Amino acid sequence: MLKIKRKVCFDVKSTIINVLLEVVSPNRCQRCGLQGESLCGRCKKYLLGTNPGYVISGIDGFSRVIVGGVKEGLLSRLLKQYKYQGRRDLARALAWKAWEIAQNEIWETGEVGEVVIVPLPTIRRHIRERGFDHMLMLARELCRMGENLKLEPILERLNKTVQVGKSAKVRCEQAKQAYGVKKEVKLREDVYYVLFDDVWTTGSSMRAAAEVMRNAGACKISALVLMSNDYIES
Repeated sequence: MLKIKRKVCFDVKSTIINVLLEVVSPNRCQRCGLQGESLCGRCKKYLLGTNPGYVISGIDGFSRVIVGGVKEGLLSRLLKQYKYQGRRDLARALAWKAWEIAQNEIWETGEVGEVVIVPLPTIRRHIRERGFDHMLMLARELCRMGENLKLEPILERLNKTVQVGKSAKVRCEQAKQAYGVKKEVKLREDVYYVLFDDVWTTGSSMRAAAEVMRNAGACKISALVLMSNDYIES
């Protein structure tokens, strides 16, 4: 009887722990619900097939603009849950989507030197509201996927302007004054920099940040974004 009671107690305790873990750290596929990871292998194949991403060469002064996909369907839903619902566990799945197309494009540039991932900095207000820096976390996950990738958050935000809901003209003017290179940082001509952001809307922020980096000494810069609002025209 004692063994049976102990067994029942153990089972109840385990169930409670598992339920709490499900709440605190959900570990189910966000498309099919399969337990194990935030996006299972089958649904990763589905996402690659339905939203494969694309690359544009020689646009806006970038060596390449590498886009993980278009902002729609499953990919868009994952980003919203990650940024606005605190689903930090989705960072790896989102970084994987960007890396699936970036891994070949980065090395196909012919650059064999150091590759540095530069996340576009987030304004402090958004970091406080969300409880974490979503771009820095994505960049860290991305760098874990490539052996020769190095993370360097060399940019800083110089103002607190928010671009959401603003026109393309206003976005462009705001972006020109938004970024700077940190004082202690020295950019090198021989390093291949990959400027990384989550969404390309008008491209104003990415172009402005790249211009700041070029003025500070960078020569080889590509843009990598998780998704674009629409297909970017070359």
